[in-house]
Amino acid sequence: MPEQLPRVPKAFIRNSVEMSLREIAYAICNTLLGDEIEAWMLKEVVDNAFNFDIPLIQIGDGSAVLELFHGPTLAVKDISSRFMAQLCMQLSRKFGRNMQMNVLMATNGNSGGAIADAIASLPDVNVYVLFPKNDRRHIGDNLRGTSPNVKAVEVQGNIDNCKEIVRMAMSDESLRDRMHLVTANSVNIARLIPMVAVYFHAVSRLMAEGINPAECPVAIPVGNMTALTAAVMARRMGLPLGPLVAACNANSHFCDFLQFGTGALPRVTVETYARAMDMGTPSNLSRLVHLYNGDIAAIRGDINAVSISDEQISRTIADVYSRCGYLLDPHSAVAYAALEQTYPDTAHRMLLATAHPAKSQQIVEAATGCPLKVPERLAYSSHLKRHSVKLPPTYPAFRKFLTNPN
Repeated sequence: MPEQLPRVPKAFIRNSVEMSLREIAYAICNTLLGDEIEAWMLKEVVDNAFNFDIPLIQIGDGSAVLELFHGPTLAVKDISSRFMAQLCMQLSRKFGRNMQMNVLMATNGNSGGAIADAIASLPDVNVYVLFPKNDRRHIGDNLRGTSPNVKAVEVQGNIDNCKEIVRMAMSDESLRDRMHLVTANSVNIARLIPMVAVYFHAVSRLMAEGINPAECPVAIPVGNMTALTAAVMARRMGLPLGPLVAACNANSHFCDFLQFGTGALPRVTVETYARAMDMGTPSNLSRLVHLYNGDIAAIRGDINAVSISDEQISRTIADVYSRCGYLLDPHSAVAYAALEQTYPDTAHRMLLATAHPAKSQQIVEAATGCPLKVPERLAYSSHLKRHSVKLPPTYPAFRKFLTNPN
């Protein structure tokens, strides 16, 4: 975490209405990273990472949808993944490293595809994507291209086993230094910083619509809590962001944490329609607790947490499509349903839409009863045949594979 979160001048926030996404992102990222990387390098990072739109869509019922899925793999993870990849490349250039980097990623959702897409074209980089047993089809849909440096590893366990293997690899100093290991999971601070910039952009779009952002509740889908933690950081930097709603699926671990304290975690992960949010122990929870100096009551006072069932997800997708003509994917539907529970009568409210509906085609079509047009790039990736290596859910097995893949 940054040692301190600098305050952003109020004049910048007012003037951001006239600024582009890239201009806002560069200013915020430079505020946080300006003493770590040269300005021209950081500008290249931002320009290459934020090279697609993040529109704010009014859907007609007082809800504004911040669409975060216009990147190459049609998911919010494109933002942080591309930023992290570009930052690694620039830092490698800065320090003159001539080495092969090995990136580790545990995923049961969209992160694997976004990381692979962001890093696959970079020289001297291998990407190891660890995913749970029997998720090959789902992961295959999200891993685009056939780059030989993208290694798919099917762990014969659940997502928490995958995350633990990555954690142990990153804690193995001799292996980490010898193989130049970098984690691409949410524990990497480079995944968090660009999301802070996203909120400054969102507030600029709300103000451009004549909406007071401080009075506009914001619903955030919660998996590893990257976006939620980034929202709290943005607030600490002076952003007038409205009340925060942590939108959880049936994995209501964060809800339990707020209600019962630290003893509520971890719990067994259950599979839901919003699969990218199926997490047993959110990676960024410790960062959030750090921001509040361990005061759970203070977190509870700032953040509402709501758990949404699969039945509610389907009903929400159908209802919003019927009333507003707008398609939500399951993760975004969790956020919308959470707003309905917490702020049903607020004049203006905002939710984060984190994936294109076509990434959950069967669920969305079943909810609406209508065929869904699949974007060409997603249709292409879903037909790719990928081979994965199956490993037991133990770190020694993965370490052996990593050091001797043949």
